[in-house]
Amino acid sequence: MTGTVLDYGHWDSMQQFASNPTKMFIQDNLSDYTFESLELDVFVIYNEKSEVVWYHDKDLETGEQLDITTLLANNFDFDQYISNLDDGSFGTVTLASNSFIYGTTDICNSNGDSCGGGHILALRKLRPSIEAR
Repeated sequence: MTGTVLDYGHWDSMQQFASNPTKMFIQDNLSDYTFESLELDVFVIYNEKSEVVWYHDKDLETGEQLDITTLLANNFDFDQYISNLDDGSFGTVTLASNSFIYGTTDICNSNGDSCGGGHILALRKLRPSIEAR
């Protein structure tokens, strides 16, 4: 999980997107297929003020939206998970009676320095297929 968020978090174009979101970036980099292949139910991009600029929230089992804004606003204390994010952070968290593996990172340029352009949060719902790995 940490590798995935670090990969997405260390792109010059991601840093630009976090400060100035564009439809082109979404089309080119953030398709449903991307999240299905990475087995991510939730992917949130925050700007440098920790405001949500874009998110994907689709339960991969049911295909239903997860209502991520309510889920995160009421259940996820983002500040608790963002210490030393240059190197990424991961763990497990329970939100609305569902358990997830989470990964977070600061958004940096492609060299992994010049960080602070925002944050990424990814959640993968724990399922029997995931737990068996």
